[in-house]
Amino acid sequence: MAVDWEQFDKTDILFIIFCSTICWQIVPAVGLAYAGYSTRRNAMSAIYTSLLVLIVCTIQWYLIGYSIAYSDGNGLFGDLSHAFHIGAIWEPMGTIPTLLFSQFQLIFCATVAAISIGGSV
Repeated sequence: MAVDWEQFDKTDILFIIFCSTICWQIVPAVGLAYAGYSTRRNAMSAIYTSLLVLIVCTIQWYLIGYSIAYSDGNGLFGDLSHAFHIGAIWEPMGTIPTLLFSQFQLIFCATVAAISIGGSV
């Protein structure tokens, strides 16, 4: 499948990639912060938990999470028409590819999950 790169703004793509790279560091930082709040024996548990949250969120986001959040549905939940990102990889989302938009939203999904799960460790 040939991608028409003229429909995308290269500056926006570069900006989203830069922001994604910077924001990816938040999830391990949350683990380190919670490790500092816990005892010495449980510090690695907090770090491992945040990395496990990152792995689980990434898998579920690419399988069904993006589709439930952003595909057409009943107004509250989307349907599974974009499950596994089928038909949504190189479609434009504004001036960036949908896959890049999905990656950026995944970071916030993982960050919120790491903050909420890390508070219970």
